[in-house]
Amino acid sequence: MKGSPISVGFVGFGRMASALFSGFMRTGLVDPKTTYFYTPHVESQRRVSLSHGIVAVSPETLLAKSDLVFFCVKPQQIHEVLMHFPPLDPERLPILVSILAGVQLSVFEHYLGGDVPLVRVMPNTPSLVGEGVSAVYYRDRVMPPYRARVSALLHGCGVVVEVPEAQFDLVTGLSGSGPAFLYRIAQDMVAYSSHAGLDPQLGLKMMAQILIGAGRMLQETGKMPEELIAEVCSPQGTTLAGLQVYDQARVGQQLQSVVAAAVARAGELSRDAGGNR
Repeated sequence: MKGSPISVGFVGFGRMASALFSGFMRTGLVDPKTTYFYTPHVESQRRVSLSHGIVAVSPETLLAKSDLVFFCVKPQQIHEVLMHFPPLDPERLPILVSILAGVQLSVFEHYLGGDVPLVRVMPNTPSLVGEGVSAVYYRDRVMPPYRARVSALLHGCGVVVEVPEAQFDLVTGLSGSGPAFLYRIAQDMVAYSSHAGLDPQLGLKMMAQILIGAGRMLQETGKMPEELIAEVCSPQGTTLAGLQVYDQARVGQQLQSVVAAAVARAGELSRDAGGNR
């Protein structure tokens, strides 16, 4: 595939599309000259073209030129987008990829028909630096060679995991929203250290590396979190003192409630997307 660039189209081009495009470019499989996007807003067309070097086109041209079409609009916009989407050419069906939280692929089938090859992806914002997680689900009509193409592109954004569509609300709350929850924990820990006298920028630098290092320990050691926790703790030590307060304050239960709220909201979006047709 290195010798044959994959032509990619984006319907909508916000932060997440920008993160995906950056990841795709890292793979060497995508050329800006064969990357297209559609947005009806003239100012957005100008800004994206200047910042990314890709071409704004009509929906008809985007479908005709793209092997893969990524839908990156806001979930609440998808019905209007699909209602006005041009007819698909059955002789040249691109792979349609949705990254929309809470929007099941059945919504696309309702408007475009059941013969369309569809993929659902839930990426997250660390994809911008190649350290994201992309959960992916393929409809049966997406043949193995095309699945390999989608996967190869997403690997430029980080880790790729395949999950059933029924678990996408859960994935959305965990990996889609998860970075923001970790940023909040980092913010609170840095705020304490700053209040105690540590330079805020130094605290932030340390906290960022703590998150990176802890993540790599989970990835590379193959150990469970409880094993790694035990390795940090020593009897009557500082970590144990902090964890005792953590348990007494029921922080673990509260964090689970935070994720549960995000998962529940993803479910609400899913029901709304299916019920507003």
